[in-house]
Amino acid sequence: MALNANNRIQTLISHLTNSLNINNNDSNNNNNNNNNINNLNFKNNCNNYENKSGNGNCIETIEKERNNCSFDIRELTYFLDGNEENTQFKELILSTLEMEDVFLESYEDLSREQSRETTMRKLLRVVERRRAMMDGQGEKNIESKRKNAAPKQTNFSDNLAQLFYDSVGLFDTSLATRLAVHFGLFGATVLGQGTDEQRAQYFESIDRVQIFGCFCMTELGHGSYVKGIETTATFDLNTDEFIINSPTLTSTKWWIGALAETATHAVVYARLILKGNDYGPHVFIVQLRNVNNGEILDGRIIGDCGTKMGRNGLDNGWAQFRNVRIPRQNMLMRWATVSTNGEYIKPPKQQLSYASLLAGRVNMVQTSSDVVKKAITIAIRYASVRRQFHSSDTENQSNLIITNLSNQLETPLIDYQTHQFRLLPLLSGVFAFHFTGAQIQKLYDKLLNEIESENLDRLADVHSTSAGLKAIATWWANSAIEQCRQCCGGHGYSAYSGFPSMLADFGPMVTWEGDNTVLILQTARALINAVRNSNLNNSNNSNNSNLNSNLENNLNSDSTTHFGFREVPINDKVNLVGEVFKKVANKYDVMNDAMSIGIHRLWKDRFVSTLAPLPGINHLDVAGGTGDIAFRIIDTIRNSPNYFPYSEIDSKENKNNCLTKHSKITICDINPEMLRVGKSRANEKGYHFADPEINWLVGDAENLAIPSDSIDSYTISFGIRNCTNIEAVLSEAHRVLKKGGRFLCLEFCPELVHPLLTNVYDVYSFNFIPILGQIITQDKDSYTYLVESIRKFPKARDFANLIEKAGFKYANYELLTFGVCAIHSGWKI
Repeated sequence: MALNANNRIQTLISHLTNSLNINNNDSNNNNNNNNNINNLNFKNNCNNYENKSGNGNCIETIEKERNNCSFDIRELTYFLDGNEENTQFKELILSTLEMEDVFLESYEDLSREQSRETTMRKLLRVVERRRAMMDGQGEKNIESKRKNAAPKQTNFSDNLAQLFYDSVGLFDTSLATRLAVHFGLFGATVLGQGTDEQRAQYFESIDRVQIFGCFCMTELGHGSYVKGIETTATFDLNTDEFIINSPTLTSTKWWIGALAETATHAVVYARLILKGNDYGPHVFIVQLRNVNNGEILDGRIIGDCGTKMGRNGLDNGWAQFRNVRIPRQNMLMRWATVSTNGEYIKPPKQQLSYASLLAGRVNMVQTSSDVVKKAITIAIRYASVRRQFHSSDTENQSNLIITNLSNQLETPLIDYQTHQFRLLPLLSGVFAFHFTGAQIQKLYDKLLNEIESENLDRLADVHSTSAGLKAIATWWANSAIEQCRQCCGGHGYSAYSGFPSMLADFGPMVTWEGDNTVLILQTARALINAVRNSNLNNSNNSNNSNLNSNLENNLNSDSTTHFGFREVPINDKVNLVGEVFKKVANKYDVMNDAMSIGIHRLWKDRFVSTLAPLPGINHLDVAGGTGDIAFRIIDTIRNSPNYFPYSEIDSKENKNNCLTKHSKITICDINPEMLRVGKSRANEKGYHFADPEINWLVGDAENLAIPSDSIDSYTISFGIRNCTNIEAVLSEAHRVLKKGGRFLCLEFCPELVHPLLTNVYDVYSFNFIPILGQIITQDKDSYTYLVESIRKFPKARDFANLIEKAGFKYANYELLTFGVCAIHSGWKI
């Protein structure tokens, strides 16, 4: 019969208490008594201490602060923990750890080897304690789990188990990481991706730590980009075995926790090779060491990654495989399977195996809150007892009055408003991320339940949400710990304050389980797609009628405009500019290199880097005939770790489920000759992709034949100054962009950041560039126009105002090379 939560807690407490009474021998009791006596003497010393300098009694101050609380502290604790029973269980764990000397050993003065030995002693003892806590109902509990192995019954991260890991994590990070690697990574992968038979086979040995596991995904050459891993698993049809190999140096498994000295088994991510065909990364169980004596098995080359910034109680290592043979059954086959005749049966949905990889990111949101709880507790307690200055010091400072302050207490740091401004926002953040972590955990638990029925409707949301939250939470926590350390002054710099090790141990959280910058971009892309999809039904409304909506006040045909320094009829400028670019099209790139000494390439790289295009965009590049900008955008998309060619997805169902949508680049130019050069370059460079798809369009930037609200991003590079009506160009850009879309313009500036530089620039521009144009293109006049058109273009600030006037928000600009040109940006919100 199942016990309710309260009964289960009480049973665990009773069982653990009995275990403690049995295991604590007289020697341990004497040690505990001595410790209690020492603690009592220290407390008495604190109570009897009379601080003549005005700092008061620390213990009395802390008690006074607690008594001033306007709410029930205990009730808040129950609320944060979920209920009273969870609080009791956490306190039981911590009090248990505190009762044994092995758990009180610190790392501050230990070498790397000593730190690992200390962690292993703790690990062995905590495994015994875990057994006492987690299966207090006896051996029958484990036996029933083994026989009825199923995901819900063999979850190493159920509520009580998670409370256990979280509590140990606050107590000792290296120890918690060892447990997380074995149970949370190795164990959870076996349970999440193994068949019922595989789970039943391994559950007890994992749960009882009869084997110790590690998680071999990251390689020397690839981390976040899992599709790029190089380790291979080639099926041998004759022996019904897989052969695991590390074919390159960069395929070396790297930074693997518990690999260097501890792990006996690993889940290894390797490319599945069947009959010469590569089916991409799959997961395999590989034994590394002899379980009885720890010796490394043949074909496994294992080394140590050495001393790290933190967590040196964990032995991170590297491994290479040389023709390591494993049974076919060692491939985790819950989703994809390989038969004895080497036939591959693909998973019903490609993303099923991906869901289990989200667990780490999800958990790190709550972990970030928990670590800062510890840091902020230290900082606030310190601020409550640390006193500096008398209040009358400030009042009398201006008059230089010295008063007798010998009987006055100095002011606690926590009473200073500036100190509150430093700490209280962090305290608020703790609560915000605590409940955010709880919520994303609920979403993830729902996803796991739905995956049992192969329902992936929630996967994309959990993926994008957990990615962004992991990045934001860990960035915040890393900064918060340092702020708490600074708030403790010089004492915070001491290793014994806990802050240095806390900072070092938390550091990898911002880079493992996905680089934060990559993750936050994934979330940003998901948000943009959400905005795009919300407007999908309206994207084609009144397209034709709106094409000229921004040109209602057409310019009078009798008016004039500038063509360089000349005034010409407004209707003539388009043809004049067209003739210029028709003449220079074939030498356009050569002339750009010559005029800028190649720097224009750096400007364009920076331009596309600012855009940061992601797979799935619908992008418009205006005045981009030669393809300079478009090709850079395509290269960026195809080099993205999230890129997957849409055309290679083999079914409509998988296309609908694919997290990466079809990418489309439209290159628009009013001059067909420039487009001809661009197409020729595309052929030469091999830009013949189905994804991103390239479209070539002859069109006028002032009157685009493109539907409203249909474009994700818009670029125009060194082209807008050649347009007759700049305001019309900006208005059209705003029209075709979707909400959330971005406008970027790269253009020359009429003057540089300093008058002296401007004078030098003018001499170069008016005297050298036209001559260079004559030499390279036999066309001096076109490059005279180029120089003159730059001087007629608005200053950077004035052009930013025009962008805002067109309806764009957050208009700004970045000057490049002392203001020779600028990148202008605006958002359609």
